[in-house]
Amino acid sequence: MSRVDLVVVSGLHRSGTTFLANVLATAQHTRMLPIEPLNPEWGLRSATRWYPSSPSASQREVLADLRRLRRGQTVRWTPIPPPYSAAKSVVRGLQRGVLIRAARWSGAPVVLKDPFLSLSLEFVCAELTDRPVVVASRHPAAWAMSLDRVGWHPGELLDDLCGRPELSDALVGVPHRQWTDVGLLEASAWAWRILTARVREQIADLPEGSVIAVPLESLQDAPAERALGLLDQVGLDNGRHSAPAIRALTEGDTVVPSTTQVHVLQRDTRRSVDSWRSRLDPADQAMIWEICGEIAEGWYQL
Repeated sequence: MSRVDLVVVSGLHRSGTTFLANVLATAQHTRMLPIEPLNPEWGLRSATRWYPSSPSASQREVLADLRRLRRGQTVRWTPIPPPYSAAKSVVRGLQRGVLIRAARWSGAPVVLKDPFLSLSLEFVCAELTDRPVVVASRHPAAWAMSLDRVGWHPGELLDDLCGRPELSDALVGVPHRQWTDVGLLEASAWAWRILTARVREQIADLPEGSVIAVPLESLQDAPAERALGLLDQVGLDNGRHSAPAIRALTEGDTVVPSTTQVHVLQRDTRRSVDSWRSRLDPADQAMIWEICGEIAEGWYQL
């Protein structure tokens, strides 16, 4: 049976995965699946845990659904939460199914963006795609500030991660805390450390070339040119129409959001990727680096 040609983009949430997926989706005849399958709030119904690890007996159902998705078969999606209607949920589910089945028969690539696949890279490389997996990363201080801006406290996520035996190596040096009571920036730093440590462990264990690690900051200089190069690395057609589309994604003039509720922005990539340096208190920057520096070194510096 033929399978869908999936182009997988992962990496921690709020690390530029949406931006990189939009870049890859500019390739000729390429579409993007407008859903994160492993997002428990609106992804697959079988996805009930943030950042599931695989292989895992508790994740058999969601892994089976991901296999069905690649084969172009029907999967069940979580209904879109209020204020959207049940009818809209059904329509959107049907639209996703049509997109996947059409891609299976036409052979057109489909970009699947899901940050919550970050702890399942072995499964992704073995069963979801024949192309290199793009894994986004972001400076820990920028990541913490981004979570602070949208008010996403990772306390419950941390409580879950700290109880997982499969993450024992990534949890070395992590204190025992009631994470929901820890300040957002400090909790974010510890979450970045644990998740990034596990991502790097997986990359080290996978065959060379299986993963393309893309620090968002690497796009700061000549973002359009570097983004076009990423299409080449993944093996997508970067035809003439890709260049203007990528410039539109990277050369906006907005750096500071007008509201804390904005989820995705079209921004000036050259100016935005390190805007946290002028917006985050130096003491907070130092605190975050003290927690994350051991893992971040090699990719980033304070």
